[in-house]
Parts: sequence; structure tokens; C-alpha cells
Amino acid sequence: MAHRSLGSIIRCCRYAELLGITTQVFAVLDDADEETRRVIQEHPALRQQDQTFDLSFGDVALSRNYAIRESKSKYVAIIDGDDHVSPNWLGAAFLRATKAGGASIVHPQTIVSFGATSIVRYQPDQIIVKIDKARLLMSNLWNVCAFGPRELFIDVPYVSTGKKDSGFGFEDWHWNCETVASGYLHVTALHTVYFERHKSSGSLNRVHQQAGAVIRSSRLFRQL
Repeated sequence: MAHRSLGSIIRCCRYAELLGITTQVFAVLDDADEETRRVIQEHPALRQQDQTFDLSFGDVALSRNYAIRESKSKYVAIIDGDDHVSPNWLGAAFLRATKAGGASIVHPQTIVSFGATSIVRYQPDQIIVKIDKARLLMSNLWNVCAFGPRELFIDVPYVSTGKKDSGFGFEDWHWNCETVASGYLHVTALHTVYFERHKSSGSLNRVHQQAGAVIRSSRLFRQL
């Protein structure tokens, strides 16, 4: 899975560079096993400018924040390590971000779930459709795949869900709530697709669902 997902990301980078966009991949290994570490660090598609980080947070929020702080790029894209993206994603996201302005977070237009479930859904664009913010009390409107200015991710970092038995989960849902509370708009890039792997067991989302986890309190909830 790691090999194929990284290959998908590199294809995205190559497409973006055809448009004159410079890219750099940060492959973040957080408590990875030896086989995963070997596959990523020795991946033949990695370029000279790409980097791998071998971390031991055991927490996706903290590992993302670490990589974002290490980055020197103007824009940042978050992509889960076992999913896939359409080759045009980074290029289209960059163009949408520059058009929408610095207060926007860009997501893929379409989510295709595969694996344990097969679902196709479209993500809402706050510039095109008025979104009732109260919907975020009940459901996560946007997938973890997000693109925006680095300063935005520094301004609103991901918040750790804590230990596995903390009762909290869904750090990307919480981040979406916090960014909306901060006045950022969530938009989509036309004709882009994110292929989201659904596992029958072993995924962090499934663990949170089975444990009945809830998201941490957000400033958004106090604004409603």
C-alpha cells in the first residue's frame, strides 16, 4: 500500500511540475515497521529534493504538525499514506488556491471510497454553496486531503487526540471545525479525485468508530 500510494503522489508532483509548480514530498513515517520504512526510504520514484521523516509520536496530528513546521514551501498538501490521488490534484489545487485567496483550503472535488466499502461522494465548496456550519456538529464535511498556505496550517495546527483510550478521535474533523471557526473557507478543485481506502479493520478511523470516540471541543461549537 505504501509503495502504490507514494507512486500516486509522485505522479501528482510530476503533473504539477509540467505547469511550472515546484514540489517536494515529505514522507512521514510515524511508528512505521521495518518493511514499510524500507519500502518508502528506498522507493525508486523519490527525487533528490524529497525527504523522509522517521518519527515516533504515534499520533497523526503531531506527525503532520512536525512535517509542516519543517517545510519551507509556500503551500502544503496533506495526503494520507494509504490513499491515492488523481494525477491533476496538486496542480488543480494550486490554481484553485491562488484564485480563491489565502483564506481558503482546497479539497478534491470527488471522494471515491474503495476497499471495505464502495462509495462516491462530492465535497461541498463554501464559495459555491452556502454551508450551515451546524452540520459540522454531526458529520465531517471534508476529507483529510487538504491544500493551503503553510501559514494557515501553522495558524491552526492539528490537535492530538491523545492516548488510544482517551475517548477522542477524528483529528481531521476537529481541524475542519477549527479552520471554519477561524474564518477560513473550504473549497474544491474541479475534476479532481481522492481515492480513500476503507479497511475492514486496522484503520485509525475504524478504531475511533468502534470505540465510540468523539472529536475534541472546538471553538466552532461555541460560535453556533
